[in-house]
Amino acid sequence: MKSKSIIAIVLMVLGVMVLATWQRADAARGRPPILSKKATKAIEKAFPQAKIVKVEPERKSVVVYEVELIRDGKEVEILVTSDGQIVAAENEISKDDLPAAVAATVAKHAGDAEIKEIEKEEIRATLQFVDLETPQIVYEVEFLHEGHEVELKIDGDGNILGREVEDEEDDAD
Repeated sequence: MKSKSIIAIVLMVLGVMVLATWQRADAARGRPPILSKKATKAIEKAFPQAKIVKVEPERKSVVVYEVELIRDGKEVEILVTSDGQIVAAENEISKDDLPAAVAATVAKHAGDAEIKEIEKEEIRATLQFVDLETPQIVYEVEFLHEGHEVELKIDGDGNILGREVEDEEDDAD
């Protein structure tokens, strides 16, 4: 009985090793590892000209992948569930690409501070992973203000949805 348990454990370990080897081989061939066929098809449909460059699980409870794409020479990060639900897409944009209402809110709160980064996030599904009829666009703007890193989340109408303030030394951790 004891030897059967040992054999079963050895077989499980070997199975895991074989699976890991296949995933590494897929990655070496340029194929995204661990991404389900449904998720891949959903990405190809939503981002037809994009090339998948990186895939990693995003959450533990529900399998959600964070996928890095290159589209028109620019990086796009998306979240996609294993069953093909596109949750969100995010990319960096310039200050000139902000809608007027968002630019006004940034100017009001950031003043003359140097804008470090602006990201446009298109939220396509809620936490229940239900398709949104119209994607929700959220802008994330990071800047330094009085020695603190500030991140604003702003909707397309210029309304502030969230604000985070960090000390510069917090980033060193």
